[in-house]
Amino acid sequence: MPDLKTISGLPLGFEAGTLVIPHELRVGEMTEKKVVDLAPFFVDAISSDIDPVYRVWRDIEPMDKELSFSQTMRYDITLIESGSYRLPNDEREFFRTAGHYHQVDKNGIGYPEIYEVLSGRGHWLIQKAGGNHDEIEEAYLVEAGPGEKILVPPGFGHITINTESEPLIEANCVADLFQSDYSKYKKLHGGCYRFLAGQNPAMIEIERNPNYSSIPELKKLVPRKDWFHGYFEPLWNVFVGHPTDLQFLVTPETYRPQFFAISNIYKEIR
Repeated sequence: MPDLKTISGLPLGFEAGTLVIPHELRVGEMTEKKVVDLAPFFVDAISSDIDPVYRVWRDIEPMDKELSFSQTMRYDITLIESGSYRLPNDEREFFRTAGHYHQVDKNGIGYPEIYEVLSGRGHWLIQKAGGNHDEIEEAYLVEAGPGEKILVPPGFGHITINTESEPLIEANCVADLFQSDYSKYKKLHGGCYRFLAGQNPAMIEIERNPNYSSIPELKKLVPRKDWFHGYFEPLWNVFVGHPTDLQFLVTPETYRPQFFAISNIYKEIR
């Protein structure tokens, strides 16, 4: 496992299969997502010997420092276990999050979210729906490793998938001004694509979710390295040290649409 302290900018530890948060940090809330919680977000019945599947440490702040912006933006860490859900007919779907969309601000612009990989490698399925939420206009699969940053642009929903043989630890920053909307992913039992474990452990089988009426071709992306000032620093250091570099999370309407363009944030790969 990479040095979490160097990559995250935080004195984090990893013991007995879970994240260790030191006393100098305050955690607003820690939640666990178990199979029973996630079952409504899947096309088929699921089961797993590993439970909970993922944990979220939400609203992390320094214990000895009051953040002036703490009411508008927060920093979270998620740990997704390595493994897969058992499905009927001996199929397996890689561990993933439930999936959600973000509400829009007063100007009708959806709030974006930024992720940073702290350990492992992850995939993010980001999708943009049309007038009906079962009609997807754009769908992308982003792959990223330690230190890389992923942006979920305004108007996109997203799911994080761990296809690797080790836990995936990710940090995220997001405006703390809204409640995430899980209802569309719950109604459609997941994202527009499913990621199944193949016979070969190194293979990922990608299938369309039959509950969606319209699904475009899935385009594969990797993050660009320079799309915002602060990219090369740990996300925590930006969050605490110069949060104005993350202002696009709170007031997305003040940024040019090109800033959030997929082509500005990512490179397409074949």
